[in-house]
Amino acid sequence: MALILPLSLILCAAVFALSTPTQAQQSSQLGSELSAQLSGHIEHALVLPPVNPNIQVGRRFDERNLSPHDNADTKFWWHVPDWLSGSWHNIGRIHELSFVNLKTHESYETKGPRAISYAEHEVIGLQTDRLGEVWTCVPTPYVSKDRVGNILNVNMINLCEPLKTADDQVVLKLLATTLMVDSSTKEILAVTQREAIQTYKPVAPGKILILASNRFFDEFGQPEFSRDLLTHCRKQSEYVEQEYWTSPGTGLSVIDLRRSFADYLHENHLDKLIPDAKLAHHH
Repeated sequence: MALILPLSLILCAAVFALSTPTQAQQSSQLGSELSAQLSGHIEHALVLPPVNPNIQVGRRFDERNLSPHDNADTKFWWHVPDWLSGSWHNIGRIHELSFVNLKTHESYETKGPRAISYAEHEVIGLQTDRLGEVWTCVPTPYVSKDRVGNILNVNMINLCEPLKTADDQVVLKLLATTLMVDSSTKEILAVTQREAIQTYKPVAPGKILILASNRFFDEFGQPEFSRDLLTHCRKQSEYVEQEYWTSPGTGLSVIDLRRSFADYLHENHLDKLIPDAKLAHHH
């Protein structure tokens, strides 16, 4: 199933290979420019609230302690520029630009470009307004899981909202919590909270550059380290309007996207953008 998620939502989202040194230099330079823009306009949180005591380290993992899937909501719809709409597939290399210990303020040596593989693809763009413009959203809370050996990683996306949408740049803010669980004993071994500021930039037809500025916090909301990653992604297919959203892997959270989009436009006094079919459906 395709994931209706922002690109780079998973920390190790894959990217297509940078084929020449010149491309790599250009990417690093653009990454530095994006980093400068980011630090100049958007600040990360200094601390985060502690996680629910029932999902802290040492507790037994119980899905009932997570945010219920059937409460997923589409609070933030945002306009998608033409260059960002569609389905994206990522296989290739990732560039680590910085890695800093926020407790000691020590900067670690970055690994530079490295090859990774990520099999899923991401869909950006779910509904079309009356003027033909594409909009999208990420219903939250959203939960995904993956296994690495005996470890079950439980990823909870608590927030995804746009900070900036422009013809040449899109900036999203995400808040997520990851639990590392021992599959045998169900004990929670580690808890990490993450605030990600993701900047998307077109670099060529069907190709985008993403700067993911990640700040990691412990279960009590104290900062631990920051990591900036630069990736390239390639478009797999063009935009197709989606009528419903189902929580991947659970089937529990089904959202009528037409109604949600119409409700959002109405609540934000944008009724003139509701297409006739959706307007009739909305009423």
